[in-house]
Amino acid sequence: MFSSSLYAQRLPAGQALTIEDGLGFRSVTSITQDRQGLIWIGTRQGLNRYDSYRFTRFGNDRRADQFFPGGDILIDGIHTISDSMLWLVADNRLYTFNRNNFQYHDITESSGIQGKVLQLQPATDGSMWAVWENEGQMFLGRSEVGASFKELATVPKGRRELSSLAIDTSGNAWWSSVTAGLRHYTPQGQLLHEIKIDSSVWYGTMRYFSPVFVDNQNRVFIFPKSKYQIWQYHPDERRIEVIADSLSSIAYNATEDSQGNLWFSTKTQLLRWNTDRSWTDYTGVVKEALPFSSIVGIYEDQTNLLWVGTDNGLIRIPIHKQYFQTRVSRPGVDWGNEMRSIFEDKSGSVYVYCEFGDIGIHRLSFPQGQAEMVFVPGVQHPNLYFLEEAKHFVADQQENVVWTLTDQLIKIDLTTMKPLSIMDFGGMADKFSSNPLAQLKDGSFLLGSTLDRLTIYNPATDKRTKLIKESRNEFTAVPTRFFLENKDGSIWVATDKNGLYLISRDGVILKNLTTETTPALSNNHLLALYYDADSILWIGTFGGGLNRFDETTNTIRIFDQKEGLADDNVTGILSDEGGNIWASTYNGLSCLRKKEGSIQNFYEDDGLSNNEFNYTSFYKDRQGRLWFGGMNGVQYFNPAEILEQRPNPPMSFTGFSKYNRMLDSLETRILGDRTMAPIQISPYDSYFQLTWTLPNYFKPEKNRYYVWLEGLENDWSYIGNIPTVRFHKLPAGDYVLHIKGADSKGNWSVSELSVPIHVNQIFFRTWWFISACILVIGFLIYAFARYRLQRLLEMERMRTRIAGDLHDEVGSMLSGLAMQAEIMELDQEKSDRVRLHRISEISRLTLSKMRDVVWSIDSRRDQVKDLLDRMRENAEEMLTPRDIIFQFELGELPLEKKLPVDVRQHLFLFYKEAINNIAKHSNATNVSIRFGQFADQFELSVHDNGTTIATTISSSGFGLQNLEMRAKKLGATFLLNKEDGYKVGLQMKSI
Repeated sequence: MFSSSLYAQRLPAGQALTIEDGLGFRSVTSITQDRQGLIWIGTRQGLNRYDSYRFTRFGNDRRADQFFPGGDILIDGIHTISDSMLWLVADNRLYTFNRNNFQYHDITESSGIQGKVLQLQPATDGSMWAVWENEGQMFLGRSEVGASFKELATVPKGRRELSSLAIDTSGNAWWSSVTAGLRHYTPQGQLLHEIKIDSSVWYGTMRYFSPVFVDNQNRVFIFPKSKYQIWQYHPDERRIEVIADSLSSIAYNATEDSQGNLWFSTKTQLLRWNTDRSWTDYTGVVKEALPFSSIVGIYEDQTNLLWVGTDNGLIRIPIHKQYFQTRVSRPGVDWGNEMRSIFEDKSGSVYVYCEFGDIGIHRLSFPQGQAEMVFVPGVQHPNLYFLEEAKHFVADQQENVVWTLTDQLIKIDLTTMKPLSIMDFGGMADKFSSNPLAQLKDGSFLLGSTLDRLTIYNPATDKRTKLIKESRNEFTAVPTRFFLENKDGSIWVATDKNGLYLISRDGVILKNLTTETTPALSNNHLLALYYDADSILWIGTFGGGLNRFDETTNTIRIFDQKEGLADDNVTGILSDEGGNIWASTYNGLSCLRKKEGSIQNFYEDDGLSNNEFNYTSFYKDRQGRLWFGGMNGVQYFNPAEILEQRPNPPMSFTGFSKYNRMLDSLETRILGDRTMAPIQISPYDSYFQLTWTLPNYFKPEKNRYYVWLEGLENDWSYIGNIPTVRFHKLPAGDYVLHIKGADSKGNWSVSELSVPIHVNQIFFRTWWFISACILVIGFLIYAFARYRLQRLLEMERMRTRIAGDLHDEVGSMLSGLAMQAEIMELDQEKSDRVRLHRISEISRLTLSKMRDVVWSIDSRRDQVKDLLDRMRENAEEMLTPRDIIFQFELGELPLEKKLPVDVRQHLFLFYKEAINNIAKHSNATNVSIRFGQFADQFELSVHDNGTTIATTISSSGFGLQNLEMRAKKLGATFLLNKEDGYKVGLQMKSI
């Protein structure tokens, strides 16, 4: 045995932010955090806002995102006054700056300051102290909330503008100047204390200036210019106490963290003075993170990150309280001592096995937890180490022995650390495989590197029994990973190919859970099994996260990185006294908090020796401490102490943009508030995008965000770690976008973000446009109908007028002509009578045709019944004088229906032509006329019982052609039948 000091304090790593990350200028002068969690950074070339993802620059040049007139921000010159207001000093002038709308005002003169502002410091009561100077003097002043500065003290100005101001918890000010040294003033300007505590000569001028810092205990610290030291000054005794010596340069900056530690910096050193008055040197941390030549400022934010401002950018260092205790680690390396199994003896000492690095078993005795390595000698070869490739150790605390498995089953006495027995299990175990080992309730052991090799060994009888009696070839290729006895004595066997088996003690396979079964595992490669107090089986997988199997409901719930798990490779599982489940992974330690229903994660920056944990390396001791081993040592902790659910600052909107395709323009807005005016989206906006931040600056790349667009979606959607959401061409309507987020440890923001969104309907789908279109179309239809009606009325009037004029004027003239011809015929010679008779007949015929035309265009005769009356009239005129009997066979007729002029004219002239042919060219005695709708056909036909007779009057011979032509014009079928008399007609669907 020998002592080992293989543990040391592990300092967290620093992360740099430079101009390459978006910082406006490399030389940082001031750092502060507003009340909504955003970080504001002053540089020599303007103001910057950092939201954990991007920088927004405020300045007076073209590179600025927003205009701000100031350039050179004063060291420690930015302070939060209210939820929305900052005060800052730029170019030695005092400005107010609204962090919500970015409005600024120069209030130097209006606040009562006449000169250049040199310092600005707030007091705990909300008042503000300031130092300013003019050509010959320096002034100390104080401003109550909302009031102007009141001048309290004046000192002569030295050759340089040097001033240091610190406010104690009583509201009094400690002021150090070049000419007056250190002075202590009340808020009313009363001088309480005065001392020239240090002096130095600068180019022949004596200076009494020393920077001063006061902590929350009102302890006064001095940074002398004459020595590379840090002093604590005791005013009541007027005594100096040196607390740090041999610094690399003069000290310049100090701050107090939330744990009461004090941080000091020289130009290149960063030191922490702990509450126990010990020192921790963080110089290596900052130098490793960023090359720089001078530290300018130190600031701790609300989430316990220390921000270090330098002349080459920013460094952020997590300084959370360290709850993890690390042992058997190698400082300064990532992979050092690789750990495996952890177990405990009957005295409460804990043993950890290191398989690489400082190989061997290490014993930790409490209460100190000091680690020592113990060597286990071989039986036949005492100087050789024979535990190579051992992974699983099972302790029997009653006997105070431990069992482990390689190709041999080895029993070791924990008192003497000597092997008691070594048995060969080469046909069942394989040290180059996972080679699991478990002790069952009856004291026997289960071992076997594959399913077909599973063997129960009883050490009391030295009997070996094969578990699965059935011989199946596929079992030989299924390596085992982990064994866990069920409450009924059956055994859970985790494999790396076939998922999870439940096997009875008789060797019967009771259950096999895989990715294809119901319920389904997330992965068939398993690493760890654990039963919690509620008899829930927890299953750690390789690449599938953590599976929760409830045997009662036969359901599996999967916890993976989307749910907040640190990593999807789970190597170990334990529960604490509160029922919380702890899972070690390949990238951090996760805790599933039972009460809150959330997951909290821990990493190297929280005190872990390494983020990667090892298979089989987890244990819960009798004191309730949890142990997890990884790639560089083992860590243990008390879960009750380490679990702190700290709500984050509220999330804030940081930006909005949208692209309008009609205008081909991109609108962008910089935001900085928790609330946002409702978003109005045009139908011509191709997309819009929102950005936000969760102001937790510790591993923001591991933050998790969820969004829910109420009105389109029914539940939250996980969008990963990028705080941006973009929507393309949302349907018209009203929505509410909800956003929530959690940090890398699973701490949720105190409230979610929400913003109403209204997507306007495209104009031709809006109610007013549709209504207007309906009105316009209605008006056009009305106007057209009115116009058409007017035209029809005018046409009817014209037809009536023409018919009347023809009937009255032309008809009377033709009638008179015919009568004159008849009178002349009586008085003329016989040779002239024939001509006069011919003139009379032509006149009468012309009159008849004219009457037909007049009837056809007369609008007062448009109905079907008028056509029928005219047909009867014509038949009476033509057939009755010739003693020809006629009868009408009428079908279904719409007597009141108005017929178009051309239809009425063609029907009547077709009918008249047929009647004329009978009257002039037939010897018929009987005529049958069919007119109307018969079945599904309209028919007009004239059928006589006569035969065609010769006539002395020459005829054109175009009678039938005229009839057929008129039928075609009506779209009808022409009918001609010369059997049983003579029949002509037409047929069509309807009139």
